[in-house]
Amino acid sequence: MDHRSILIVEDSADDTLLLQGALDAASVNCPLVLTKDGKEAEDYLFKLSERGSQLPGLIFLDLTLPSLSGMKLLQDLRANPATRRIPVIVITGSQEQQDLLDSYNSGANSYVMKGGHIAEFHEKIKCLCRYWLEVCRLPAY
Repeated sequence: MDHRSILIVEDSADDTLLLQGALDAASVNCPLVLTKDGKEAEDYLFKLSERGSQLPGLIFLDLTLPSLSGMKLLQDLRANPATRRIPVIVITGSQEQQDLLDSYNSGANSYVMKGGHIAEFHEKIKCLCRYWLEVCRLPAY
């Protein structure tokens, strides 16, 4: 398993705990970095990049964030050569078709709905982590 960190960009403490619980249940053995808005996440990633430090191996991104929306952060990440290949999983409560389309058009690798039964959510996260951290081979970034 890839032991690079996982960045969680989520402003809801409850949703952050839910995602952390799902990652624990999936036995993900990676450091977690928590940010509460798009600006904080962008600053964190671009500082790592400027220092030549290892970037996260995976980003879980909420769309509805204060200061800098998840969609704008996604677009900024894809526009920057240092961050454009990091897998980004949009994790949202939005059922809007336009959010789905905009996410993929902006470079999201996956679009996952929050909510539902906890066991179901845990299984989704387990499958995503297994794929992105164990199954697929990613370039160094």
